[in-house]
Amino acid sequence: MHETYAGNVQDAEEFKDVPQRIADRLLALGRDPKRITLVFDKGNHSKDAFTAIDEIKLGFIASRRNSTHKDLLHVPRDEFTKTILPITKKAVEYFKTTKKIYGKDRILYVVLDPKKQKKYAIKFGEKLEKKVLKIKEYFKDRLNVKMWSKKKTVEEKLKSLVGKRPLADVIITKVLGSDGNMTLTVSIDEKARKTHEATLGRTILFTNREVWTPEAIIWSYREQYIVEHAFRDMKSPAVIAVRPMYHHADTSIRAHVFLCVISLLLLSLLRLKLARKSVPASYKELLYELRSIHALKILTSPKAKPLWRLEKITKNASRFFRELNLRRLLAS
Repeated sequence: MHETYAGNVQDAEEFKDVPQRIADRLLALGRDPKRITLVFDKGNHSKDAFTAIDEIKLGFIASRRNSTHKDLLHVPRDEFTKTILPITKKAVEYFKTTKKIYGKDRILYVVLDPKKQKKYAIKFGEKLEKKVLKIKEYFKDRLNVKMWSKKKTVEEKLKSLVGKRPLADVIITKVLGSDGNMTLTVSIDEKARKTHEATLGRTILFTNREVWTPEAIIWSYREQYIVEHAFRDMKSPAVIAVRPMYHHADTSIRAHVFLCVISLLLLSLLRLKLARKSVPASYKELLYELRSIHALKILTSPKAKPLWRLEKITKNASRFFRELNLRRLLAS
């Protein structure tokens, strides 16, 4: 199932009607909407959307903005439970609680990815170093000269150079002395830095799937990557290339996108067929190898039966050719 909507419509505004449309489609197919679980990001939130979800009794797993639950970002690490996700076998930690969200008590998980936390902490450290260096370089030859001889002016400039939180919480700047005779110090508040780094790598999820295990909730949310990769492959000029789109009328645009979705479906079925024959391949690899297969039609005389020969192809292309039984096309 897919729907095409106008690009100038905000996601949350469009999404508030999506639960009912999904339910209607499922009912038309003779399926029970209550068996469906919607997985979506914080950008789709609205009171109307969750009212519809609750009324239809659809299952959902969604993320929350970290800023809406700042207290949960500082839950001590020893209160988290360690677990291993299915399929990927990735190690994560979670803290489970309940919060009232959009008028109802919801199960909420704070998910901690230790590897991401370490990665983000390193990036934050690099960002701090660059910012401190930039501030020092800026005032290296400017302090106490012309427009930068006023203490108030320097302090205002420092504030703009440091920027917003979390940098503003961690970088400490001090202007000592008086107008025309100032000294500047720039330092890092290590305690504030560690406090911020402890919040990194955390994702907040909430759901109404009360009987699902934490691992199922976390993994189901992360499976969004399947849809995200589908969008990536549809947009890629090396795969389906939904753009450029030489259409202006709504009906033509919808027809164009529909054909692109059908193309993605056919490619998916082709990949599945190969995977079942133990020949895994990405969309990009599959198309690249298939495009490299060229057949030569050789006529020895005007009345002779044509001879078909393949040009030299790669080992992968040869496997695709064999497993998909493409030789039958040469005989037709």
